[in-house]
Amino acid sequence: MRASISLLASTLGGLVQAAPGNETTPVYKDPNAAVEDRVADLLSRMTIEDKAAQLVQGDIRNWLNDTDGSFNQTGLEWSMAYRAGSFYVGIPIPWTMLSDNVKVAQDYLTKNTTLGIPAWVQSEGIHGFLIPNGTIFNSPIAHASSFNPGLVEKMGSAIAQESRALGVNNIFAPVVDLARELRFGRVEETYGEDPYL
Repeated sequence: MRASISLLASTLGGLVQAAPGNETTPVYKDPNAAVEDRVADLLSRMTIEDKAAQLVQGDIRNWLNDTDGSFNQTGLEWSMAYRAGSFYVGIPIPWTMLSDNVKVAQDYLTKNTTLGIPAWVQSEGIHGFLIPNGTIFNSPIAHASSFNPGLVEKMGSAIAQESRALGVNNIFAPVVDLARELRFGRVEETYGEDPYL
């Protein structure tokens, strides 16, 4: 009987609430469940608004004034309702301001939203983690011309260690020759004027 109630609750996408004192962990939060089952369960629980919010990148400045450090609760709630999948933090602010506000956002998502899905916290890492006094390495063309993949891997590990320590779990860092690709928006060059491009 208990298994039938659990299956029914899962099938109805979480619309059926467990009786008080009889709560069960949703399949998508069960690390022992098969990945396919976890994904199917989570998708069945998500509204179209939840799914859309997972596709839009927010910005830490939606709830943090990067000049004076003041906090905006309304901005946080708006950002997490409409841009919950990720938020950008690549701005020059003190380390504690960054890590404190990353924690505020992740806590809000995991504790105050229906599904409790944490976000990707994103910043720049093309030649070092973008933070004041972070370790800066040379530019990517120098990485390639070193012909030393092991050294580049060590550099990537150092960038990951610095960013992860402050709660950043997704770094933007191209790994191929994108300077010749016109659709790559992070190359600021006027094409057509330089005969070597």
